[in-house]
Amino acid sequence: MAALATIFDYLHEFAPDLGKQITEAYQPLHKPGDPLSPLLSKLRRKALPAQPLSIMGTVKFWKKGGRAAKMVAKCGTGKTLMSIAACFVHAASKRFCADTRWLNKPVALAYSGYA
Repeated sequence: MAALATIFDYLHEFAPDLGKQITEAYQPLHKPGDPLSPLLSKLRRKALPAQPLSIMGTVKFWKKGGRAAKMVAKCGTGKTLMSIAACFVHAASKRFCADTRWLNKPVALAYSGYA
């Protein structure tokens, strides 16, 4: 085995093994092909193809007793939509309150259902 001088050398050498360990240790809560909640069709904004997986995974996490879920993604990937949609699906059409004071007014109105 060659000397591993940098983190890049380490990752290049061990990435396949690390990836396998991660996927075995952290199974997704919602997989492609698992049924989606029919409530997703009631959203005012249509979710992009990958977003329902994150939404449903978050809902399943809460249903298993999880208290706080983190959605970590790049800017523009729809984290706000996914988080509010997860609250909507988890609430099962019951009224809920999401604190939107930190959003600008047009965005807050669009997500509140009053726009």
